[in-house]
Amino acid sequence: MSRTVKLFTTKSCVKCNGVKRWLDIRGIAYEVIDVTDKPDLADAIRALAADRREPCVMPLVEVHKGLGDPPVQWFDFRPDLLAEHLVAV
Repeated sequence: MSRTVKLFTTKSCVKCNGVKRWLDIRGIAYEVIDVTDKPDLADAIRALAADRREPCVMPLVEVHKGLGDPPVQWFDFRPDLLAEHLVAV
C-alpha cells in the first residue's frame, strides 16, 4: 500500500508541532506544506473548513491511503484520527 501524509502548517502553529512529534516518534514519513506565505492555499484551506462548517484550526492533516482512494482530511491535532488512519493500516 502506498500511503502519503501531508501536513499543512503555519510558522506559528503549536498544534502542528504536536502532530510532527507524534509522527516522528512513530517513524511515519510526512510532507510539510507551510501555507504562511501562500495566501491562495491558505484561502483554499479556510474555504474547506467553511464548507465543512468546522473551525479552521491548523494543522490540516491529509492522508492518502492508496491510488484511487480519496484523501482523508481533518483539522487540528487529533491523536485519535492519527492512530486510526496511520497506525492501524
